[in-house]
Amino acid sequence: MSTRVKRIIIASVIAAVVIVIASIAVKACRENRLLEEGSVDVKAVIEKVERRHHEERYQRIRHRVHRHPAYTSYTIYFAYTVDGVEYHDDFTTRKGMLRSLYKGDSIIITYAIKDPAVTRVDTKRIKRRGLPVFTD
Repeated sequence: MSTRVKRIIIASVIAAVVIVIASIAVKACRENRLLEEGSVDVKAVIEKVERRHHEERYQRIRHRVHRHPAYTSYTIYFAYTVDGVEYHDDFTTRKGMLRSLYKGDSIIITYAIKDPAVTRVDTKRIKRRGLPVFTD
């Protein structure tokens, strides 16, 4: 393989990575804009709660060892209805869970008026029996 072909391949890979990162940024900006233009709070019903524990690990970078502490992540799948249409979404957090959430519990979410599929979940507002579920 010639050096010219290698350069073309490397340039193509770099361009693809830049395009992917740019598309993620554009999507995030669009969702934020839609939520800022107008949003509504609604109760969503939890469909499933997944808990994943990640062990502590070490990574060597340039002659130094970096420690990545253990943590637990929670993925909460929920459903909500807007104008008779049911939507399904999820969110993931690494915040510590103080109280358990179960299938069938309800949480408050915020959705964009122009596009109800765009949602935002504030973990500070998730409560069980009036008490916060996640740490700050």
